[in-house]
Amino acid sequence: MASEDWTTVYSALDVDEKVSAYNSIIIRMLDEFLPEKTIRVHHSDKPWITGNIKMQIKARQKAFSRGDQSRYKQLCEKVANLIAKAKATYYRSKASEFRTSNQSKWYNCIYSLVNAENTTQTQFPHRPENLDLSDLAEKLQKAFTKPWSDRYTNVAFEIPEVNHPHKNNKPPLPSIGQVKAVLKHLNPRKATGIDKVPAWMLKQYHEDLAPVVYDIVCCSISQCCYPSLYKHALISPVPKVQPPRDINNDFRQISVLPHLAKILEKIQLQLNIEDLKIKNNQHAFTQHRSTVSALISTTQTWFNATDCSKTGKMGVHAAFIDFRKAFDLVDHNILLNKLAAMNINKPFWLWIKSFLSGRVQQVNLNGTLSSIVTCPAGVPQGSVISPILFNTYIDDLEDALPEQLKVSTNKYADDCTQHQIVSVDSNSNLQQSINEVNNWAVLNKMAINAKKTKDMWISFTDAIPEPPRLRIGNELIERVNAFKLLGVSFQNNLKWNAHVEEITRKANKRLYHLRECRKSQLPAEVGIITYQSKIRPILEYASPVWAGLPNYLRDEIERVQSRSLRILGLEKDYLPPLNERREEATSREVDRFMNDPHHPCRSVLPKLINNQYNLRKIDRNRNISFFSGTERHKHSFSDDSNAQQGQGSSEDSNGGRTLFAIIPQQQLAEGATLDPNTINTLLNIANDQEKLSTNPQALQNILGQIGLQPNQITPQQLISQMISTSTAEQASMTQEQHYVTQADMTVVGHLATSTAATELINQVSSTSIQDQYVQQPDYQV
Repeated sequence: MASEDWTTVYSALDVDEKVSAYNSIIIRMLDEFLPEKTIRVHHSDKPWITGNIKMQIKARQKAFSRGDQSRYKQLCEKVANLIAKAKATYYRSKASEFRTSNQSKWYNCIYSLVNAENTTQTQFPHRPENLDLSDLAEKLQKAFTKPWSDRYTNVAFEIPEVNHPHKNNKPPLPSIGQVKAVLKHLNPRKATGIDKVPAWMLKQYHEDLAPVVYDIVCCSISQCCYPSLYKHALISPVPKVQPPRDINNDFRQISVLPHLAKILEKIQLQLNIEDLKIKNNQHAFTQHRSTVSALISTTQTWFNATDCSKTGKMGVHAAFIDFRKAFDLVDHNILLNKLAAMNINKPFWLWIKSFLSGRVQQVNLNGTLSSIVTCPAGVPQGSVISPILFNTYIDDLEDALPEQLKVSTNKYADDCTQHQIVSVDSNSNLQQSINEVNNWAVLNKMAINAKKTKDMWISFTDAIPEPPRLRIGNELIERVNAFKLLGVSFQNNLKWNAHVEEITRKANKRLYHLRECRKSQLPAEVGIITYQSKIRPILEYASPVWAGLPNYLRDEIERVQSRSLRILGLEKDYLPPLNERREEATSREVDRFMNDPHHPCRSVLPKLINNQYNLRKIDRNRNISFFSGTERHKHSFSDDSNAQQGQGSSEDSNGGRTLFAIIPQQQLAEGATLDPNTINTLLNIANDQEKLSTNPQALQNILGQIGLQPNQITPQQLISQMISTSTAEQASMTQEQHYVTQADMTVVGHLATSTAATELINQVSSTSIQDQYVQQPDYQV
């Protein structure tokens, strides 16, 4: 590879010529050093069948032919035992061989044994016998292009001219190191596109190929031209349901594109992502966002609103909007206008225009190709840049909603959820919102699927009448009591029973894989890895959303893991409890929120309750507790103090701490004048009663110990900080335990040099708080 002459690539002036020359050289080398050979594999050939087993099979069949039933049954049992032992020995040896040398083959070996392989080919159980693969590929192609057929009939496929009056800077170019890094991190197992250049080759020879790939990438960016060869997509039909029955609706088209095309798109995104400003309520294909953040920002609002039902009488009206063939109906002209309005750099805009124009596709059905068709609309699913372009396309959806409707919108790609908090003295405006969304869809040449769009009414009070059913045009939207949103089942009573029932049922079905491991006498390690990769992920998907389970549901999930370990012959405590893992996952999710000041989930953080002053000593490692007004809120994304104290019945109490119960105090002190760690240090030192009582200048000494000048904090700020960080601790104390110690008040006395601080001290000293909780009556400030 290093000695190859790439002169024809470097000397070419046009990017298409460069790509053609590069592809010719790569294919020639592959044909010369790695020629393709076709072999026929008989599925009946089992690698563990030995000569001795074949002899016994022959003897068994001979006994059957002679009618010797006793001999036949004896040999049947013997053959079955020999095959079972040989099979177990074969897989144990293969697992041992690949464990250190080839992780990928090791996993494939395990999954093959336990019948847990991923299906790689599309199966059609209801295919007519007279319909061959080529005819089926054509039918799939027709189904995939059906969304365009009516709209773009007799219309030229060329994109109309779109004005771009905005910035026209020189396009940024990558470094060769940037290109090398992208090549190095390619997934070698990804499918190969129309250029037939495998990913493993680009990865393995990234040092040698980086200069020529860098030349092609820079040429494409400079000329604002996307290579024509890379506009040809091979479509893999992926079933949405198993087994697929409707050829028009049960398949999703995934575009398999050349790897160099994806490299080019990824680098362009890295160079221009700052120009693509997507609203904060879009959670798909965005850094620090996921289905978990989308679910939290939506559903925790429901829990918070209905938690106030006893006093505020709030209800929630939610709509789950489904767009029909959303990625396939993106209009190129409208998309380019939106990109221009976003003020992206013109060279990048021209490059995207080239990316969209002249695209073609053909279906690849288990190696059988359909005819080639032109794509007049849509963005390819499987491309690197397509998700960002789609986000841009629907980014202005909520702009169509009048602000006075007070309807909130959350999006995960094309999954759009709207909800309104309805009070006792207001009405639901969701019908008006749906009308506006439908108008937006018509203007943007998209369509709402009324059959898949649902609405839900959540209320725990009779004071608010249930709103009328929603409509899209003349079609009535179905109102549901439960809905599966982004893989998590929600009920209108805001309980998790349906979701837990579904995931445990699905996980229990896969325990068969573990029984196969035990039956084949494989090491326990194999069974554990099968459980961790095939079963446990089902029980933990989006767990921060529903981690606040009551104990009886928590136990239902734990029983699946206990059953798995029992099948493998392992102790119950061999793996950490799933409840602990949910807490860890929740903690990681919290870190993402707190490290991103613009994260939308920060809006659902509860406010600290500050109903009494409490100046007791604060442990710097203590966590803040939060409060729920209803039992259902305790089992939401937030938590109550009972979770940390272990109170409540087995049915109603939380099985573990959820999001807000494990936020460290220092992360909640973002608005403080002092650094949170400094405040904790200051409070701990200031709580030394002896030091303060013998030294009236204690404050300056304390500040000196932590390297802080007195003018960097006001007494009022310090006192406020002491009070705010103390508030949560009183939740875990009985009334008899509430008191203000002399040391605490001495600290306040030494810090009280401002009028506001003095008034605060007087208030604490003169109110009923002192009468009830100060245990030393002779104490004076």
